[in-house]
Amino acid sequence: DPEGAHAKTYYVSQTGIVTVTGPWTRDNIDQSAGLLIALPTPFCGVLIVGEELIVYCSANTYKERPKPCFTSKSFGRLDGFRFLLGDDEGRLHLVAVSHENQRVTDLRVELLGETSIASTISYLGNSLVFVGSSCIRIDLDAQGSRIQVLKKFVNLGPIHHLCLVDPEKHGQSQVVTCSGGSKYGSLRIVSKGINEKASLELEGIAGLWSLKSSVDEALDTFLVVSFIGETRIFAMNRVDGLEETEIKGFLSEVRTLFCHDAVHNQLVQVFDSCYLCLFHYPFLWNIN
Repeated sequence: DPEGAHAKTYYVSQTGIVTVTGPWTRDNIDQSAGLLIALPTPFCGVLIVGEELIVYCSANTYKERPKPCFTSKSFGRLDGFRFLLGDDEGRLHLVAVSHENQRVTDLRVELLGETSIASTISYLGNSLVFVGSSCIRIDLDAQGSRIQVLKKFVNLGPIHHLCLVDPEKHGQSQVVTCSGGSKYGSLRIVSKGINEKASLELEGIAGLWSLKSSVDEALDTFLVVSFIGETRIFAMNRVDGLEETEIKGFLSEVRTLFCHDAVHNQLVQVFDSCYLCLFHYPFLWNIN
Protein backbone atom coordinates (compact mmCIF):
# COMPACT_ATOMS: atom_id res chain seq x y z
CA ASP A 1 0.00 0.00 0.00
CA PRO A 2 1.15 3.67 -0.10
CA GLU A 3 2.62 3.35 3.40
CA GLY A 4 4.92 0.46 2.51
CA ALA A 5 5.02 -3.32 2.34
CA HIS A 6 3.58 -5.48 5.11
CA ALA A 7 3.30 -9.17 5.94
CA LYS A 8 -0.03 -10.29 7.37
CA THR A 9 -1.49 -13.67 8.29
CA TYR A 10 -5.08 -14.86 8.06
CA TYR A 11 -7.01 -17.95 9.05
CA VAL A 12 -9.00 -19.61 6.27
CA SER A 13 -12.24 -20.85 7.79
CA GLN A 14 -14.21 -23.55 6.02
CA THR A 15 -17.36 -22.75 7.96
CA GLY A 16 -17.83 -19.08 7.21
CA ILE A 17 -17.36 -16.37 4.62
CA VAL A 18 -15.40 -13.94 6.80
CA THR A 19 -11.62 -14.02 6.97
CA VAL A 20 -10.11 -14.13 10.44
CA THR A 21 -6.97 -12.19 11.29
CA GLY A 22 -4.05 -14.53 11.88
CA PRO A 23 -1.64 -14.78 14.80
CA TRP A 24 0.82 -12.11 13.68
CA THR A 25 1.44 -9.09 11.46
CA ARG A 26 4.73 -7.45 10.47
CA ASP A 27 4.66 -3.88 9.15
CA ASN A 28 7.23 -2.04 7.02
CA ILE A 29 9.12 -4.98 5.59
CA ASP A 30 11.54 -4.74 2.66
CA GLN A 31 9.55 -3.22 -0.21
CA SER A 32 11.50 -5.32 -2.72
CA ALA A 33 10.30 -8.55 -1.08
CA GLY A 34 8.68 -10.81 -3.65
CA LEU A 35 9.04 -14.35 -2.31
CA LEU A 36 7.55 -16.09 0.74
CA ILE A 37 8.81 -19.51 1.91
CA ALA A 38 6.90 -21.31 4.66
CA LEU A 39 8.73 -23.22 7.39
CA PRO A 40 7.23 -26.44 8.76
CA THR A 41 5.53 -26.90 12.11
CA PRO A 42 6.10 -26.21 14.95
CA PHE A 43 7.77 -23.01 13.67
CA CYS A 44 4.89 -21.92 11.42
CA GLY A 45 6.80 -18.86 10.23
CA VAL A 46 7.87 -17.62 6.81
CA LEU A 47 11.04 -16.47 5.12
CA ILE A 48 10.55 -13.16 3.31
CA VAL A 49 13.10 -12.78 0.52
CA GLY A 50 13.90 -9.31 -0.81
CA GLU A 51 16.68 -8.00 -3.00
CA GLU A 52 19.06 -7.15 -0.15
CA LEU A 53 17.46 -8.71 2.94
CA ILE A 54 16.15 -12.08 3.98
CA VAL A 55 13.80 -12.06 6.97
CA TYR A 56 12.23 -14.74 9.14
CA CYS A 57 8.89 -13.84 10.73
CA SER A 58 6.68 -15.79 13.11
CA ALA A 59 4.36 -14.99 16.00
CA ASN A 60 7.26 -14.59 18.45
CA THR A 61 10.48 -14.40 16.41
CA TYR A 62 11.93 -11.87 13.97
CA LYS A 63 15.33 -12.36 12.34
CA GLU A 64 16.79 -10.47 9.42
CA ARG A 65 20.09 -10.84 7.61
CA PRO A 66 21.60 -8.89 4.71
CA LYS A 67 22.29 -10.89 1.58
CA PRO A 68 23.98 -10.24 -1.77
CA CYS A 69 21.80 -8.05 -3.94
CA PHE A 70 19.84 -10.19 -6.40
CA THR A 71 16.28 -10.81 -7.49
CA SER A 72 15.06 -14.30 -6.69
CA LYS A 73 13.56 -15.93 -9.77
CA SER A 74 12.82 -19.36 -8.28
CA PHE A 75 13.36 -21.51 -5.22
CA GLY A 76 13.58 -25.18 -4.33
CA ARG A 77 13.35 -26.95 -0.99
CA LEU A 78 16.17 -29.28 0.09
CA ASP A 79 14.49 -29.99 3.42
CA GLY A 80 12.50 -28.05 6.00
CA PHE A 81 15.36 -25.66 6.79
CA ARG A 82 17.52 -25.47 3.65
CA PHE A 83 16.43 -23.86 0.42
CA LEU A 84 17.92 -23.11 -2.99
CA LEU A 85 17.40 -19.67 -4.53
CA GLY A 86 17.98 -18.94 -8.21
CA ASP A 87 18.58 -15.37 -9.35
CA ASP A 88 18.21 -13.47 -12.61
CA GLU A 89 21.91 -13.95 -13.48
CA GLY A 90 21.86 -17.74 -13.25
CA ARG A 91 23.53 -17.98 -9.83
CA LEU A 92 22.36 -20.55 -7.30
CA HIS A 93 22.31 -19.69 -3.59
CA LEU A 94 21.76 -21.79 -0.47
CA VAL A 95 19.62 -20.41 2.36
CA ALA A 96 20.12 -22.26 5.66
CA VAL A 97 17.93 -21.70 8.73
CA SER A 98 19.53 -22.50 12.09
CA HIS A 99 17.20 -23.38 14.96
CA GLU A 100 17.30 -24.51 18.56
CA ASN A 101 14.50 -25.44 20.98
CA GLN A 102 11.88 -24.82 18.31
CA ARG A 103 13.10 -21.26 17.68
CA VAL A 104 14.96 -19.86 14.68
CA THR A 105 18.36 -18.57 15.80
CA ASP A 106 20.12 -17.54 12.58
CA LEU A 107 19.88 -17.24 8.78
CA ARG A 108 22.71 -17.87 6.34
CA VAL A 109 22.96 -17.25 2.58
CA GLU A 110 25.79 -18.84 0.56
CA LEU A 111 26.64 -18.73 -3.13
CA LEU A 112 26.95 -22.25 -4.55
CA GLY A 113 27.84 -21.50 -8.16
CA GLU A 114 26.37 -20.66 -11.54
CA THR A 115 23.76 -22.55 -13.56
CA SER A 116 21.28 -21.71 -16.27
CA ILE A 117 18.71 -19.05 -15.36
CA ALA A 118 16.02 -21.21 -13.82
CA SER A 119 12.28 -20.68 -13.72
CA THR A 120 11.99 -23.83 -11.58
CA ILE A 121 14.21 -25.69 -9.11
CA SER A 122 13.37 -29.26 -8.08
CA TYR A 123 15.37 -31.31 -5.59
CA LEU A 124 15.54 -34.94 -6.77
CA GLY A 125 17.33 -36.42 -3.76
CA ASN A 126 20.91 -37.67 -3.28
CA SER A 127 22.27 -34.14 -3.88
CA LEU A 128 20.75 -34.04 -7.40
CA VAL A 129 18.82 -30.96 -8.49
CA PHE A 130 16.95 -30.14 -11.70
CA VAL A 131 17.54 -26.45 -12.43
CA GLY A 132 15.67 -25.09 -15.42
CA SER A 133 17.06 -27.23 -18.24
CA SER A 134 20.05 -28.76 -16.41
CA CYS A 135 20.59 -31.62 -13.98
CA ILE A 136 23.26 -30.78 -11.42
CA ARG A 137 24.89 -32.30 -8.36
CA ILE A 138 25.57 -30.18 -5.27
CA ASP A 139 28.64 -30.85 -3.13
CA LEU A 140 28.53 -28.59 -0.08
CA ASP A 141 32.04 -29.65 0.96
CA ALA A 142 33.69 -28.73 -2.35
CA GLN A 143 36.08 -25.78 -2.71
CA GLY A 144 35.09 -23.02 -5.13
CA SER A 145 31.98 -23.86 -7.12
CA ARG A 146 29.86 -26.46 -5.38
CA ILE A 147 27.91 -27.29 -8.51
CA GLN A 148 28.67 -30.07 -10.97
CA VAL A 149 26.61 -30.02 -14.16
CA LEU A 150 25.72 -33.60 -15.05
CA LYS A 151 23.53 -33.04 -18.09
CA LYS A 152 21.99 -30.21 -20.08
CA PHE A 153 18.74 -30.56 -21.97
CA VAL A 154 17.88 -28.68 -25.15
CA ASN A 155 15.31 -26.08 -24.27
CA LEU A 156 13.70 -23.45 -26.50
CA GLY A 157 11.83 -21.81 -23.67
CA PRO A 158 10.92 -19.25 -22.82
CA ILE A 159 9.99 -18.30 -26.39
CA HIS A 160 9.35 -14.54 -26.48
CA HIS A 161 8.61 -14.32 -30.21
CA LEU A 162 8.71 -16.54 -33.29
CA CYS A 163 8.14 -16.37 -37.03
CA LEU A 164 7.99 -18.69 -40.05
CA VAL A 165 10.62 -18.28 -42.77
CA ASP A 166 11.33 -20.08 -46.03
CA PRO A 167 14.92 -19.03 -46.85
CA GLU A 168 15.34 -21.41 -49.80
CA LYS A 169 11.91 -20.64 -51.29
CA HIS A 170 11.15 -24.37 -51.54
CA GLY A 171 7.90 -24.28 -49.58
CA GLN A 172 9.56 -25.79 -46.50
CA SER A 173 9.15 -23.26 -43.73
CA GLN A 174 11.34 -23.11 -40.66
CA VAL A 175 10.51 -21.63 -37.27
CA VAL A 176 12.87 -18.94 -35.95
CA THR A 177 12.47 -18.28 -32.24
CA CYS A 178 13.73 -15.63 -29.83
CA SER A 179 14.49 -17.95 -26.92
CA GLY A 180 15.83 -17.57 -23.42
CA GLY A 181 16.68 -14.28 -21.82
CA SER A 182 19.37 -12.14 -20.26
CA LYS A 183 22.85 -13.45 -21.12
CA TYR A 184 21.36 -16.75 -22.32
CA GLY A 185 19.14 -15.20 -24.99
CA SER A 186 19.52 -16.65 -28.49
CA LEU A 187 17.95 -17.08 -31.90
CA ARG A 188 17.00 -20.69 -32.62
CA ILE A 189 16.00 -22.33 -35.91
CA VAL A 190 13.66 -25.31 -35.81
CA SER A 191 13.35 -27.16 -39.10
CA LYS A 192 12.09 -30.61 -38.04
CA GLY A 193 9.71 -32.16 -35.58
CA ILE A 194 6.97 -29.53 -35.79
CA ASN A 195 3.58 -31.20 -36.07
CA GLU A 196 0.13 -30.15 -35.00
CA LYS A 197 -1.34 -32.51 -32.41
CA ALA A 198 -4.61 -30.70 -31.80
CA SER A 199 -6.12 -27.26 -32.25
CA LEU A 200 -8.80 -25.24 -30.54
CA GLU A 201 -10.04 -22.08 -32.25
CA LEU A 202 -10.34 -19.59 -29.40
CA GLU A 203 -9.37 -15.91 -29.45
CA GLY A 204 -8.26 -13.71 -26.56
CA ILE A 205 -6.90 -16.43 -24.28
CA ALA A 206 -5.32 -14.87 -21.17
CA GLY A 207 -4.40 -18.02 -19.22
CA LEU A 208 -4.44 -21.83 -19.28
CA TRP A 209 -4.41 -24.33 -16.39
CA SER A 210 -5.02 -28.06 -16.12
CA LEU A 211 -6.90 -29.63 -13.21
CA LYS A 212 -7.50 -33.13 -11.91
CA SER A 213 -10.97 -34.47 -11.18
CA SER A 214 -9.56 -35.89 -7.92
CA VAL A 215 -6.26 -35.64 -6.08
CA ASP A 216 -5.95 -39.41 -6.50
CA GLU A 217 -6.03 -39.20 -10.30
CA ALA A 218 -2.70 -39.65 -12.09
CA LEU A 219 -3.69 -37.53 -15.12
CA ASP A 220 -5.38 -34.17 -15.52
CA THR A 221 -9.01 -34.09 -16.62
CA PHE A 222 -9.94 -30.44 -17.13
CA LEU A 223 -8.46 -27.55 -19.08
CA VAL A 224 -9.37 -24.13 -17.67
CA VAL A 225 -9.20 -21.33 -20.25
CA SER A 226 -9.31 -17.74 -19.01
CA PHE A 227 -10.43 -14.82 -21.19
CA ILE A 228 -10.71 -11.08 -20.48
CA GLY A 229 -14.26 -11.31 -19.16
CA GLU A 230 -14.99 -14.99 -18.64
CA THR A 231 -13.57 -18.42 -17.92
CA ARG A 232 -14.43 -21.60 -19.81
CA ILE A 233 -13.72 -25.20 -18.84
CA PHE A 234 -13.03 -28.11 -21.18
CA ALA A 235 -12.82 -31.79 -20.32
CA MET A 236 -11.10 -34.69 -22.05
CA ASN A 237 -13.59 -37.18 -23.45
CA ARG A 238 -13.07 -40.87 -24.13
CA VAL A 239 -11.64 -40.31 -27.61
CA ASP A 240 -9.00 -37.82 -26.41
CA GLY A 241 -11.01 -34.83 -27.56
CA LEU A 242 -12.03 -31.68 -25.70
CA GLU A 243 -15.60 -30.77 -24.91
CA GLU A 244 -16.88 -27.80 -22.93
CA THR A 245 -18.19 -28.57 -19.46
CA GLU A 246 -18.80 -27.01 -16.04
CA ILE A 247 -17.38 -27.53 -12.56
CA LYS A 248 -19.87 -26.92 -9.77
CA GLY A 249 -18.91 -23.80 -7.83
CA PHE A 250 -16.41 -22.51 -10.41
CA LEU A 251 -17.10 -18.88 -11.34
CA SER A 252 -17.27 -18.61 -15.12
CA GLU A 253 -18.34 -14.98 -15.52
CA VAL A 254 -14.97 -13.59 -14.35
CA ARG A 255 -11.42 -13.61 -15.66
CA THR A 256 -9.42 -16.23 -13.76
CA LEU A 257 -5.92 -15.13 -12.75
CA PHE A 258 -4.89 -18.49 -11.28
CA CYS A 259 -6.38 -21.85 -10.38
CA HIS A 260 -4.96 -25.09 -9.03
CA ASP A 261 -5.82 -28.33 -7.30
CA ALA A 262 -5.68 -28.21 -3.49
CA VAL A 263 -5.78 -30.73 -0.67
CA HIS A 264 -8.93 -32.65 0.29
CA ASN A 265 -10.26 -32.57 -3.32
CA GLN A 266 -10.57 -28.79 -3.25
CA LEU A 267 -9.94 -26.32 -6.07
CA VAL A 268 -8.58 -22.78 -5.76
CA GLN A 269 -9.68 -20.01 -8.12
CA VAL A 270 -8.24 -16.47 -7.96
CA PHE A 271 -9.81 -13.63 -9.93
CA ASP A 272 -9.25 -9.90 -10.34
CA SER A 273 -11.83 -8.60 -7.87
CA CYS A 274 -9.38 -9.68 -5.14
CA TYR A 275 -11.37 -12.75 -4.21
CA LEU A 276 -10.08 -16.23 -3.55
CA CYS A 277 -12.68 -18.88 -4.21
CA LEU A 278 -12.20 -22.23 -2.48
CA PHE A 279 -14.71 -24.94 -3.14
CA HIS A 280 -15.14 -28.54 -2.14
CA TYR A 281 -18.24 -30.27 -3.44
CA PRO A 282 -20.91 -29.68 -2.22
CA PHE A 283 -19.58 -26.70 -0.22
CA LEU A 284 -18.71 -23.27 -1.61
CA TRP A 285 -17.33 -20.21 0.13
CA ASN A 286 -15.60 -16.98 -0.86
CA ILE A 287 -12.85 -15.10 0.94
CA ASN A 288 -12.59 -11.36 0.43
